[in-house]
Amino acid sequence: MKSENKRKNRGALEWMLWWVLMTGWHWGVQGELALKGIHSTPHPASKEMRYRRPADPSLGALVRMFVVNEGKQRVDLHPSQGFLFRGRTGQALVDSGEWTWFDTPSLHAEDACSLPPGGLVVLEWNGARSDWGPNTQVALDATLLSGEKIHIGDPALTPSPVSFRAITFLGHGEDPRPHEMALHLQNDSDQTYTLSGLRLWTPSENASSHIFEPTLRVGLDPLSSTDRILAPGQIWSQKLEMGSLELGYAIVEAQFSSQGEDEVDSIMAKIRVRREMFDISGGWVSSELDGKSTLTYEPFLQTLTGMHLNTAHIGEIRGYTDHPELYARYPLKRFHKLEDTQRYGAWDKLKEVHAVEFLGEPQYGGGRPVPPMEVHRALLPYRNSRLATTVTHSEERIWRFYAGLSDFPHYDAYRVVAPAADSWSAYDRWEGERIRWGAPLETIGTMTRSLRDLYRPASIGYWSQGAHNDWSSRRRPRSSPTPDELRMQAWQAMANRITSLYWFNLSLESLLAFPDLMKPIAEVNRMALILSPWMLEGVDSYHRRVSEGDQPQWDFNAIQTHDTLLLFVMNLAYTVDPVHQVFQFTDRRETFVFPHLGAMKPDWQMWRLTREGMEKCQPQWQEKTIRWEDQVRVEGVYVLSADPKLASILQDRRNALESVEKAMGFDLQEPDAAYQHLSRWLKTRVP
Repeated sequence: MKSENKRKNRGALEWMLWWVLMTGWHWGVQGELALKGIHSTPHPASKEMRYRRPADPSLGALVRMFVVNEGKQRVDLHPSQGFLFRGRTGQALVDSGEWTWFDTPSLHAEDACSLPPGGLVVLEWNGARSDWGPNTQVALDATLLSGEKIHIGDPALTPSPVSFRAITFLGHGEDPRPHEMALHLQNDSDQTYTLSGLRLWTPSENASSHIFEPTLRVGLDPLSSTDRILAPGQIWSQKLEMGSLELGYAIVEAQFSSQGEDEVDSIMAKIRVRREMFDISGGWVSSELDGKSTLTYEPFLQTLTGMHLNTAHIGEIRGYTDHPELYARYPLKRFHKLEDTQRYGAWDKLKEVHAVEFLGEPQYGGGRPVPPMEVHRALLPYRNSRLATTVTHSEERIWRFYAGLSDFPHYDAYRVVAPAADSWSAYDRWEGERIRWGAPLETIGTMTRSLRDLYRPASIGYWSQGAHNDWSSRRRPRSSPTPDELRMQAWQAMANRITSLYWFNLSLESLLAFPDLMKPIAEVNRMALILSPWMLEGVDSYHRRVSEGDQPQWDFNAIQTHDTLLLFVMNLAYTVDPVHQVFQFTDRRETFVFPHLGAMKPDWQMWRLTREGMEKCQPQWQEKTIRWEDQVRVEGVYVLSADPKLASILQDRRNALESVEKAMGFDLQEPDAAYQHLSRWLKTRVP
């Protein structure tokens, strides 16, 4: 009887094995797919901005879910029904207006998505309203190729106690590949954590693959046990050597544990690996002169180079980009559609590229807003390239609907004369006086913080208001900003940490129309490039507005690295000149007080970086604060560092930039030197 039962059982097992092999069904598949992490970014909404129509108060979130196959066999997912969210596909949720865009394997694969053992897939979406926002719950299911549905979990979109605040990849020399990672983690809890591990997941098959695998464990050995501590309520900052990294998408995973406990938690973020550079663009600098592009004329190129511009909104310009000697002397990085991704992504060509830019301002779209899902599809061809994509955001009230679409987002907003999304007459800023020709200049900082928070841990750029010859002057006599108005807008963006600055719009016509802006633009650019190593490596770690009653007086901001702090003081007590319809600034002496930030210590040196040079500061150190007295008209920029060579480093960087100015034929110490340079050329040229 027992032998008969054994024979029957063996027959049943053989039949089941045959069925498994024929159908592709996997043992225990329900337990093999696991949710490894969630990166959820709540949509911000400023209470400071004023619009003709109020913003929708229902705030969603940008979400990335990381699902891993923890089993020993491949899991084949259904091509169109692969992952379900509350029982629905991503496309169905976009069609219903609950999501603005999504990216899952079903968006790309005509065949099944096959997830190998240990493989990880990223599920991305942007919720349009609060029912897909913070602290909501999402039932996550998967549909196998066989049609079987498995339940992965019911995670809540709640914040982790530790989060990524900024991740930047840095490089050495001329190599377009990064070699270092500047990592900044924020501990929002009241517990102490220790960083126990760090690794990168990269595409397992090719650059366009949606499947990632753990490929690089970052060595933390150079860090002492003290250096790995994430203190409560603090931002942890370090720069880590990574070796040469390939360009493309990656997932950064940080593992941490609470002190005294063995359990390890982890957080994950998807980001494009690209070498970050502080580029400065002149916008649309190419215009026509005597039937040719102005970029074919060496005096104009000398002016742009002398003003420290290295990027422009250009593709291929006949007589310039195809003129090797001329382009080599005055290179401007391309900032365009760059459809030939193999050409522009070649290692020797990458140094000539800033980023992909061709969608304009999709929030406006020439009168018809371009749906976010349409923007996402337009950028998909660049997924498997080495080129970073950009999107120009325009209106803080609604740019959350476009969250997460590009690798290096930026925005444009100008505070005097120019077209604007917000309602300028709605700002009650100057003791009840309402104006239509300008808006509070400090709202540039407001919008920078908003976009930056929407895209963490990625970096952002900003289009700043420069000299432009084609804005209407109906609102006030002067149709471009004054030098002080220009400085305040640019420094508000930089004090809140941008990593590239774009000027709108430094064409030849614009520079000739407003020659008094050439020197201020060049001075801002020079100071930005002096600070650029810390701007790139750092993270925004502090912002405070100082007011008297309801009148703003100062903005205080800080950017920190592991051994340096950039401190910014912005004078907000400017007034309205009703006759000339401009904002007026005056010098103000004040005592400035900052809390202890990062790793700052009393033995650190402190220098003020000015337009004219450098000044040594002697701050007073107290138990929890640092204070000093100074006089500021528009911006006060200070560098505080543990490096004893700080002064020589700053001076060397300034000297190198000044040598570029002089090599281009003019001295920016003279107020109108650049303008005279252009004028002499235009008078003597032969048409």
